[in-house]
Amino acid sequence: MTQTVQTPECEQPVAAPRRSGPPEAYRRSSGAQIRFAVVAVILIASAAGMQALARLMQGYFTKEPISLKKPFSEFDKYKLGPEFSRHADTDRLPPLSEDMVASLGTSEYATWILTDNERADSPLGRATVFVTYYTGKPDMVPHVPDECMRSGGWDRVWGPEHVQMTVPGAGAPNDKIEVRVQTFQEQSSMMRTGQTTRQSTVGYFFHTNGQFATTRNEVRRSQMNLRDRYAYYAKIQVDIVHLPLAEGDERADEIAAIERVLRKVMPILVKDHLPDWPGG
Repeated sequence: MTQTVQTPECEQPVAAPRRSGPPEAYRRSSGAQIRFAVVAVILIASAAGMQALARLMQGYFTKEPISLKKPFSEFDKYKLGPEFSRHADTDRLPPLSEDMVASLGTSEYATWILTDNERADSPLGRATVFVTYYTGKPDMVPHVPDECMRSGGWDRVWGPEHVQMTVPGAGAPNDKIEVRVQTFQEQSSMMRTGQTTRQSTVGYFFHTNGQFATTRNEVRRSQMNLRDRYAYYAKIQVDIVHLPLAEGDERADEIAAIERVLRKVMPILVKDHLPDWPGG
């Protein structure tokens, strides 16, 4: 009798039961979208709340520009007398190129070369005044001598020091303006053959929103007041080029020469050019 052997059928994989609902990856994506939406709503609500708070406090996040009384180009040179006069070399200075003006960040600037008539023959009897004006840009404070002089081929040999100078008529508290002063020396690689080594003692400060400041951070802080509708600042810089001093020598004469220039120039700038601060 023949016996039939039954071969077991091949086992087939059992299909996993279908799950209801979206796949796991889709659920994670949906969760991320929900979290993003919640965060976006919170940010929008916060921004709206800050704007509402600013309106309640009569505050201004965006500052408006305020114009000079007169452009620096209309500076009245006759008001410099009798102590100073504008040197003829001022009119020979070439205008800045478009690229340089773009780098400067403003088209409102002026350079004046002044002669001290009481010591015209002195090495300290000539000064260069450079002024720039910015408005409606509270976060932008470009181009200070600390960086520009060194990039132009000058090495700092003294300073910086913050020096209190007495400048009547500038509107500073007790007529005292704090000026950042430092001395640079021309790099030998930048000098022409036979050229005498020169040093330049530079003093500068800012007039910002009706106040005086010495550093970039002070300018920024002065313009953070939400109650101020406008924002402006001017940088005033005086440069005295002279023969090199020894490393340990005092810069008292150079500092005094800068102060003497400011005592004449600042009252003119404040009265004729810089805006009357509206106080908000």
